[in-house]
Amino acid sequence: MSTKFYRIHLSEFWNAIADSLWRHARSTPPGGTETLLAGRDRVRASLKERSCVLPESSLAAESGNKVAETLLNAFLIRGHSHFTGVPCSLLKGFFRLLEDLDCPAAYIPAPREDSALGVASGLAVAGAKPVVLMQNSGLGYSLNVLTSFNLIYDVHLPIVVSWRGHDGKDAVEHDIIGRELTRLLDVFGLPWTVLDNERPEDSVEAFFKQYDSGRCTAVLIVREGI
Repeated sequence: MSTKFYRIHLSEFWNAIADSLWRHARSTPPGGTETLLAGRDRVRASLKERSCVLPESSLAAESGNKVAETLLNAFLIRGHSHFTGVPCSLLKGFFRLLEDLDCPAAYIPAPREDSALGVASGLAVAGAKPVVLMQNSGLGYSLNVLTSFNLIYDVHLPIVVSWRGHDGKDAVEHDIIGRELTRLLDVFGLPWTVLDNERPEDSVEAFFKQYDSGRCTAVLIVREGI
């Protein structure tokens, strides 16, 4: 982490939000106070110790989506607690897990991929271990954030990118980015690994070696749907 940034303890950050909810609740008309207090309590509850793996009754176990479950558990056991990004059909199983009420991780939806990078970067500076999810079509305008902030100030993130158009048989707007995705990542020095749905543990392990515990921004490419 660059010394140009002040490190803010994550619990202090969330407690400040919780206290802000409480102060606002005191001036809220009747009926709104209970909702705000409930929000404050949920924020504080999120600071408590959570299970580091999905429960057996999770949606992944019910649907048989073992690849998505393997990937999410790999992040969770390494302490990654926050996920943000824009949904993609190739990642729908993974997003479904994040939206499950039993999921031990926090999911923060984002309107754009570069916005997701901004949210994740703020969380990283505050001491959390976030993960960014995006479709490869959103990588183009995300490169400005990566090259002007993350890669300069060593705020490195693990990024999961779906590979639309990899076989040239997708919608036409994915043709060029699908063909050039890996070359584009190479140009900007972003190490990448393609997720092998047959042996997900091996490719996930290779990806985390590239990420190197936050010392390098690495990309896990999802070519087949999970």
